[in-house]
Amino acid sequence: MRKIYYLSTCNTCQRIINELGGLEDFDHQNVKENPITGEQLDALREKVDSYESLFNRRSRKYRQLGLHEQDLKEPD
Repeated sequence: MRKIYYLSTCNTCQRIINELGGLEDFDHQNVKENPITGEQLDALREKVDSYESLFNRRSRKYRQLGLHEQDLKEPD
């Protein structure tokens, strides 16, 4: 089963899903209502070879946590 992780409050997520025709053949997981588990995060990391590439560095949450001010490496 193919899966798409999205935020229902994110206009960019909504736009992309709509532009791709709704992606009805995908299992949709709203990460606000159903957060990503550690197991899912590890599976995603295996696909892209990096946890770093899974995070949006421009997100408000990333900035609120002060992560943009830290020199984070893959083990972090």
